[in-house]
Amino acid sequence: MIMVPNDLPGVDVRKMDTLVRKSLGTTEIFLTDARVPGKNLIGEVNHGWEYLGTHLELERLGLAASYVGNARTA
Repeated sequence: MIMVPNDLPGVDVRKMDTLVRKSLGTTEIFLTDARVPGKNLIGEVNHGWEYLGTHLELERLGLAASYVGNARTA
């Protein structure tokens, strides 16, 4: 997993037009010949999906709680 700065040459971040949850700022990221320094490596090589999986579990839990709150309000 590599941290890529938004202002790096070759990185284009575009906000997407969404129907709901506009406050989250859903974006598309395009990489065109972007060269990222090795110091931006997070953790060990070939373990990125493991690191990401931990975050996704927490994100899904937070979204589920949010949806339950929205449903109760409705």
